[in-house]
Amino acid sequence: TDSQDFSSKVLSSIEKFMRKIPKQEIIKKSLDNFGIVVILDDLNNAPEIIDIIAPEHLHLQNESYGVIFNKIQNAGGIFLGEYSSEAFGDYIVGTNHILPTSGSARFSSALGVLDFMKRSSYVEMSKNSAYQLENYVSQMAAIENLDGHKLSVKIRQKQKK
Repeated sequence: TDSQDFSSKVLSSIEKFMRKIPKQEIIKKSLDNFGIVVILDDLNNAPEIIDIIAPEHLHLQNESYGVIFNKIQNAGGIFLGEYSSEAFGDYIVGTNHILPTSGSARFSSALGVLDFMKRSSYVEMSKNSAYQLENYVSQMAAIENLDGHKLSVKIRQKQKK
């Protein structure tokens, strides 16, 4: 948010909410360890900060969330607007409940169908393509000290000439 007043209202709402549910200690511990309210001078800086934090859950509730949410790359689940409670995402609207935690949204996504599929990669090179790329592959293999890779390309080219 860019509003101290709004952040105070959020924190006050959290306190009221916690009084109404039995798992107060668990929630308090989680908020103490992982909860954050960020107040910015300019909301245009929000995506950069959000991407660094890479939250599991992100709620964008300001009126202008549409300006910034497309710029966010690193968040597990993004909930837009005041009515988009995380519970909807967890249970009924079809987004995933298994989200990357502890900042791992920087390099990981929500669990999805592809996580349960085995995939293979296929490569078929023509003689001409292999010849055109031989020097590049040899240079990269040399940089990585993978002499076998370099030699495997060179041998094939010598055999085909």
